[in-house]
Amino acid sequence: MENLVLQALSGLASASSLFLVASGLTVIFGVSRVVNSPMARSTCWAPISPGPW
Repeated sequence: MENLVLQALSGLASASSLFLVASGLTVIFGVSRVVNSPMARSTCWAPISPGPW
């Protein structure tokens, strides 16, 4: 039972860390109005691509 509680707390700690990183990046990109790199690559290279992806 003790092991299960430790695993649950560890999972919650990992999930909260990922949530903080994701929300921080969302705020940074939202405030600076910068498009993230995968979206920027597809919009920059789409007009000169030879065909559909």
